[in-house]
Amino acid sequence: MLALHLSMIEVRLRAAVPNLVNDANSLSLAKMIAEGLKDFSPSASEKIRYSTHELWNKAYQLERLIALIQPQEALFTELARRTRQAIDEGLPSASKLKESFDRGKAELLEKENGDGGNVGVTFKLKSDSGSVQRARMLLLDALEELHWASQRKFSARPLQIGAIRLATMFVFGSAFLFVAPYLALYIFSLFGKPFDPRAWEWLPLFTALSAGLFGAFFSRLSALQSNANTLSLDALAEAKRPLYMLFRGIVGMSGALFVFFFLQSGLIQGNLFPKFKELGFSVVEWPSEVQPSPGNKNGAQLSSTTPTASVTGLPWRIVLPSESLALLIVWSFLAGFSERLVPNILSSTDKTLTDATQRGLSK
Repeated sequence: MLALHLSMIEVRLRAAVPNLVNDANSLSLAKMIAEGLKDFSPSASEKIRYSTHELWNKAYQLERLIALIQPQEALFTELARRTRQAIDEGLPSASKLKESFDRGKAELLEKENGDGGNVGVTFKLKSDSGSVQRARMLLLDALEELHWASQRKFSARPLQIGAIRLATMFVFGSAFLFVAPYLALYIFSLFGKPFDPRAWEWLPLFTALSAGLFGAFFSRLSALQSNANTLSLDALAEAKRPLYMLFRGIVGMSGALFVFFFLQSGLIQGNLFPKFKELGFSVVEWPSEVQPSPGNKNGAQLSSTTPTASVTGLPWRIVLPSESLALLIVWSFLAGFSERLVPNILSSTDKTLTDATQRGLSK
């Protein structure tokens, strides 16, 4: 891509030079651009060691210098093309560039009738030096925004990849921490170890905290994947730090802890909120009753000669979190995932309590 970009600059330079015969300043700039292109030759690259970032910086500098010697006839056409490019690439500054272009189009262009007006009305850039200079500055503004966006994308990409990789590791770690007690329960059940409720009294609180931690890390991963283009380079660099991710997880756990006690307080009730007296596990069996056919006492396997009319289904038994425990998990995950959930709960509760207090005092 860099070689293609340099070849385009060289072609534009050669196209502009014939129009610079009587302009000493422009000829000096053209010579400077030609000398700059030599730095990219294989022989020069052996003497000068540039990083890829520095090479692109230098190439963009040469492209901006081309704008200073752009022929007057093609200046506004190039400005229109660059403005459309900024809009197509979705640059944050695209609207401002479009506004500047429209204003420049109204102020810097003049009508030019071709063939006595029979062909139609065309427009050209005003020939005075002020209009030409202003058009060049508009073109430079567009190029600077495009180059900044390209360089930012180039610089942000490795930061984004590193931050996403770190966030993914934290997501998997917190997910394993969340499901670990349930895996242990299933393993104990598989090996026939009796369930002791007193040994698992900590499970609801642990579930809430680990679900909040999982939600916080999952939120960061989603934000890095979807909003990386809007984050600053400093924010992306900060997101690569494990300590930053750990602090974000602590905030999510704190939110889940608050939601845990808030739901337990009974200030809000309904089908969407867990009932703490019903936290536990449910045993689901399907079918509830199996009627095995003769010769198939367990109902687990059927032979090709066994009549199937008397069999209602194969036995299936699973252990699932109760409805209230599942609701607690969902609320805890949301408390860690959403940075606005806890503040919104506090704001709503404060308003409700204030209104109730005022009504009580007015009686």
